[in-house]
Amino acid sequence: MIFDYIKNPEEIYKKSFDIITKEACLDKFSSDVQPLVIRLIHACGITEIVHNLVLTDGFIEKAKSILQKPCNIFCDTYMVTQGIIKKNVPEFCEIKCFINEDKILEHSKNNHTTKAAAAVDFWNDGKDLQNSIIVIGNAPTALFRLLEKIYQGLIKPGLICAFPVGFVGAIESKQALIDMNADIPFITLKGRLGGSAMASAVLNSLLIEFCT
Repeated sequence: MIFDYIKNPEEIYKKSFDIITKEACLDKFSSDVQPLVIRLIHACGITEIVHNLVLTDGFIEKAKSILQKPCNIFCDTYMVTQGIIKKNVPEFCEIKCFINEDKILEHSKNNHTTKAAAAVDFWNDGKDLQNSIIVIGNAPTALFRLLEKIYQGLIKPGLICAFPVGFVGAIESKQALIDMNADIPFITLKGRLGGSAMASAVLNSLLIEFCT
């Protein structure tokens, strides 16, 4: 059986973005934020996420500042790292994910927590994190642990992209981020929705905007 469908990737992208622009309520977002929102919708196929998307003032400006000099991009899982378009990452920026390292398994067992949360304890010291981007696309426990360390004054990342997904802790961890008053620009999505594709879509949008 032969199906009649669009095969050209550039045409698929263009048509997808055209549909999103027509169907999604983008007016609440400034012109510099709209490309990021469009890519988020493209990653999940749900235009209604615009109503639950939370983005702090200065997020775009901070992202531009970070990506124009050496920085670390910390991811909670390798699924997030795989979604990042590597060719767009500047040579002076490094993507890091520690979840499968032996030391993380041991640390998680000793502290009775998940590997994703344990890995946060190895995201360098506060000084290094000041010019870093945190990208969480899976584990609410990773976001909770990140917030704990921020509240304790142990770390202060430059930017947070928080899209943990699921039924246990996803809603609560993202709401805790929203309620946080730590002067850290962030983007997140209220509710259960999230995931690695959405988290990496945020970073890809920023990379395309500022690094290509």
